[in-house]
Amino acid sequence: MPRPVFAKAIRCVHKGELWVERDILTEWARSSVQGSNAKFRLTPRELEFVREILSGCSNRDIAAKFSISEYTVKRHLTNIYDKLGCSTRLELSLFAMYHLPGLK
Repeated sequence: MPRPVFAKAIRCVHKGELWVERDILTEWARSSVQGSNAKFRLTPRELEFVREILSGCSNRDIAAKFSISEYTVKRHLTNIYDKLGCSTRLELSLFAMYHLPGLK
């Protein structure tokens, strides 16, 4: 780690902030995500939901956009998480950025 980056990391941690080096985060995203494009099997609707998540939309925003209930949004997200092996929006976002780059 270059000296200026190391100093910045020390300052962040000293302030109580979390520091994760970009290379480590990238490697974590690669290693924590299993599967290949053939295994994803997301429906076109599920891909729309992933796109909305990448755009920063909340469940309420997605529900309003597609004129469905928040419960239905949660159900779709659960199905997506199960298919991709993710358990949080962050994991889903990292997965999508790495494996589905055309969505953004």
